[in-house]
Amino acid sequence: MTSPNLTEEETKPDRQKILSYESFLGYGSFGIILRALQPFGPPIAVKFIFPSGTRRSSPPRVTGYEVVLSLRHANLMQMYRIDRQNLTKKDLEKIFSHFKESEDLLLLKDRVIGTAIRCEEVPTIQIQMELCGKTLRHWLDDDRKKDGQLSPIHFDIIRGLIEGLSYLHDRDIIHRGLEPASIMFSNPESSLPIKIGGFAQSTFIYAANEFSLDMLSSHVGTVHYMAPELRFGVYTKQSDFFALGLIIWEVVQFVGPMDFDKLVYDEETNLIKFHGSFRKMIIGLTKRRVTDRFKDLTSVRNLYAMGSRNQCGLQLNIDFALPKFCDSQESLMCLDDMEVDSIIASHPSHFFEGITNNSKFDIILGRGAFGFVLRDVTNEGDKTAVKFVFPSEIDEKQQEQVAREFDIARILPQHPNIVRTRGVEERYLTSEELQKMFTNILNDSMETLLVENYIRRAKRYETIKVVCIRMDLCGESLRSWLRVRHNLDDLNIQQIQQFEIITGIIRGLKHLHENKIMHRDIKPENIMFSKVGFVVPVKLGDFGLSRKIYDDGTESNSLTCNVGARSYMASEVRSGIYDKQADIFSLGLVMWEVLQGISRHDFNRLVLDGEEELVEDHPIMVGIKQIIISLTKRKPKDRTKTLDELDPAVKFWKENIKRTTYHNK
Repeated sequence: MTSPNLTEEETKPDRQKILSYESFLGYGSFGIILRALQPFGPPIAVKFIFPSGTRRSSPPRVTGYEVVLSLRHANLMQMYRIDRQNLTKKDLEKIFSHFKESEDLLLLKDRVIGTAIRCEEVPTIQIQMELCGKTLRHWLDDDRKKDGQLSPIHFDIIRGLIEGLSYLHDRDIIHRGLEPASIMFSNPESSLPIKIGGFAQSTFIYAANEFSLDMLSSHVGTVHYMAPELRFGVYTKQSDFFALGLIIWEVVQFVGPMDFDKLVYDEETNLIKFHGSFRKMIIGLTKRRVTDRFKDLTSVRNLYAMGSRNQCGLQLNIDFALPKFCDSQESLMCLDDMEVDSIIASHPSHFFEGITNNSKFDIILGRGAFGFVLRDVTNEGDKTAVKFVFPSEIDEKQQEQVAREFDIARILPQHPNIVRTRGVEERYLTSEELQKMFTNILNDSMETLLVENYIRRAKRYETIKVVCIRMDLCGESLRSWLRVRHNLDDLNIQQIQQFEIITGIIRGLKHLHENKIMHRDIKPENIMFSKVGFVVPVKLGDFGLSRKIYDDGTESNSLTCNVGARSYMASEVRSGIYDKQADIFSLGLVMWEVLQGISRHDFNRLVLDGEEELVEDHPIMVGIKQIIISLTKRKPKDRTKTLDELDPAVKFWKENIKRTTYHNK
């Protein structure tokens, strides 16, 4: 493709003036992408990146794009120019006028222009890049509808991927986000060569012979193509190899995430329906241990050369069976289609009667993409936490998550180790009511910006929809306790705290499982102390990812959604089919962390490498070492099946703690 006629002499403002934006190509949390025409040369794509995160008036970062800006290779999407400009409200309105507004883009436009109004100008980055066609992901989905025979295009795709990645690695650049969605064809007609794009996470890595000097520690990438070591914050060039191997396998054979897991963790190499060079290539790229993978792409090039000569042009009839996620889809009955309205209707409205008139919100307890959590103090002195969720009208996943959390709160019986929900209601608030609620309690500019955004939405539509959940006011999270646990001078007190925390988590999770509820996000951040000062009992909270599962008497009662914190995620969750044992796995890691304060990097050593000697026993909770090892087995069949199996141990610990306490007195 001919490069656009760009010269350094052109000033940035002049360059923007001569571009004519023709159509809208896409959008995301980063901003928008437009198709632009030039006076000379072919059309290009222009990505507008707007500020996001905690400092929306600060310039966004584009480190990855800057890393590849000067690179030119047939198998890399070319970046032509990066402009940094402060755009006014008028400039932004002109840019957004190039396409028809939909509800989703309206919210993005509202956020960006709102920032321009507040700050007068918005620091914006515009990346001019090569205009390509559809992604490899789209092509794979279309290719699977055909006869399943390999053709020269399959081999050209593989060769292009190898050459493009080799070019990056030869310049000490790692991609860190390689997946079919970041790989493009040259034009809409799926013409070759294939081009690697999606450089947002790319970075330099200065290669050395020592492994310790050749790694990064950043949690990036797409989970299905993520090398095992990345889960624990370690990244090398071999991590790109891992993703490349899975993509190559996907190009030549119809496979899915569950097959990835079987190949990598269970070493079921028989799943690869090829013999010879391509089989060796895929296996060598996707080894679980970094040290077992290919060290560079020279071997991959050689294997590709042999494999393409032997197989290109032959009619290879491959078994392209669909991945089997569940033995019986009919046996899987999860509450995926809950509507907020039906949930809210089951709650008495008096819980939030006069919420903006009689309630006194004095502290912001937390904030996030969902909204705010405020402390409410009644006239009688009762203190509760109220979560205000402003559901996005365009984000179906967020709406489903909100609905699910409130449904779990409605049907779950009260328990001392579960954060109690007092009520749920949907309300429509005016801008004046919002202004009154947040008066004198905003702490920083980010909170102010979020509230201003909600107020503008309320003014535009007269009211804004908010879902409220009132719950018990708790203390610090278990994560906070883990940070300070070693500051306790009295070892005996620390051991008793460990007992109270661990048995409290077990009781809370057992209560969920007895009510046929999976939490699906067990981690220290979602475990709270009853009151400030690390007062026990601890309580499980945050049911946004939880699921109610009905048992219809069949064997399969599992889920097929990849959710949860990566560090505490069971291996089967990564492959897409799991049940309550995934909660049990997460519980085991949290218990280990409470006992020893270990780093999450050690999880990999225990779970994947089997270094059981890392786990220590406890003077009070005797035998807990073997329990943690059993809870955290990688394969579900080797893992503790239910929490009932822990009952004898917990009973013994209680007796032991009584004896210890009596002795100390």
